[in-house]
Amino acid sequence: MLRYLLALLAGLCFPLGLAPYGIWPFAIASVVALLYCLRDAQALQSLGYLLVYGIGMYAVGASWLYEALIILGDVEEWLAVLLSSTFVLFYAGFFTLTVFFAQIWIRTVLGSLLRSHSALASSIAWCAGWLIYEQINYSTSLDTSFPWLHIGYAFTDTWVASLASIGGVTLVGLCAFVMALGILEFPRWRLWSMVAIGVPWFAGALVAQQHWTNAGEEVDVALVQANVSLQEKWEDSGFVRSWEAHVDLTAQIDAADLIVWPEVALPAYEDELHPHFRYLTEGLDATLVIGAIVRRGFDGPVYNAVVVLEPGYERVGKFLKTKLVPFGEYTPFSWLFGPIRDAMDIKSEDYSKGSMNQQPLTISCCTFGVSVCYEVAFPMLIAERARNTDFIVASSEDAWFGNSLGPAQHMQISRMRAIETGRYLIRSTSNGITGIVDPKGRLVHRLPRNEPGVLRMKITKMEGSTPFMYLAAFIGSIASPFFGIGAAIGLPLVALVARPKRPVPHG
Repeated sequence: MLRYLLALLAGLCFPLGLAPYGIWPFAIASVVALLYCLRDAQALQSLGYLLVYGIGMYAVGASWLYEALIILGDVEEWLAVLLSSTFVLFYAGFFTLTVFFAQIWIRTVLGSLLRSHSALASSIAWCAGWLIYEQINYSTSLDTSFPWLHIGYAFTDTWVASLASIGGVTLVGLCAFVMALGILEFPRWRLWSMVAIGVPWFAGALVAQQHWTNAGEEVDVALVQANVSLQEKWEDSGFVRSWEAHVDLTAQIDAADLIVWPEVALPAYEDELHPHFRYLTEGLDATLVIGAIVRRGFDGPVYNAVVVLEPGYERVGKFLKTKLVPFGEYTPFSWLFGPIRDAMDIKSEDYSKGSMNQQPLTISCCTFGVSVCYEVAFPMLIAERARNTDFIVASSEDAWFGNSLGPAQHMQISRMRAIETGRYLIRSTSNGITGIVDPKGRLVHRLPRNEPGVLRMKITKMEGSTPFMYLAAFIGSIASPFFGIGAAIGLPLVALVARPKRPVPHG
């Protein structure tokens, strides 16, 4: 029973390593405690430890979901509790089963290749199983993808984070598990444990001095944060309020190259806004990037998009969001959850996915990649969009997080994308966190939360690619629905082939 309590406490403490707390030793200590519980445990006990750990981790780390359901879905408190609890149990179960079965597979491979079934090999298998769970969540093709609360983000403000420019947040996470193993094994392997703990920091410090991308010309950008709540935006008078708030702030901007409004800045379809956009751009000497709802015909598909407008109302491009938020922008497994949503009268609109082959947006001053809200959580996706661009524009609506942990976690995730791509990332939100992140992942400028304002800064266009961008392109070129299946079948076969042959008895 004590180990179950320890596993639950470890899970509850894990999010303290992430934003907004940022106490990364808690993340390491949490993993060490879980590995201790799993050591020498039977199969059913291991499943129990993982489950209570996952419940604790998601109950605290994704506690913003309760507030989001009330704000975004306009559901009653009892229903928000029920749905939040269902979410926590689902992802805790998903975490448990994925890590459990992945470690069995990994331990089989390690046991054959290393000729060892030691406690250390078992701990390595558990850590590898966790990393596999994170990789599954990074897949953009799965309805269950939820790449949140991953251990690598705990190190965003440390030297270790610089390794993301080589292997992405996954490499940072791997280093975290190496350090955790070093601490766990310190009583038995002191020298090797000190090496395991120290090498990630030393390597990170070296890589932090490396500049993979080159600085070019400056671009003067201005980010608009109107601070209009979701309730106000979607009221009958919400359009007027949203329009006036954004226009008044934009009027304060003089001679910028690029002005960015947040995701779905105005509560109307883009085709209904043509007269307003024409009025807005006539007296403006800057390019506008506006989050908008785009539809194809009155009964056609609806998209969450970013629209680019040049002075004189010349629409020069748009980008349609491709990775949608489950249950927020579409209903996965609609044959099952659709009737439930309708019966509970949960307010929701299903959006369509944009094409995965969209090009970066190009204007007179620059070319930039786009991320709309939740998309920034997918490393491979953003690395692909950053290729041959000068910087990244992240448009988001974080008002549905309320005053929870969500906005800080979202910004922390965005900062990791800047490190991985070696580019500035400019992030405009409705009420925060609006900010500018440099290629090293530092939040160099930001606006206060829940206050209207304009963030103005000159950023530098970056040229070239980081090693992670090349790695992401390579993985993308070979990835297919059959790749994971092939690996799952192939690696155990390698283990079987590598097994030592028993000597033939004589006599």
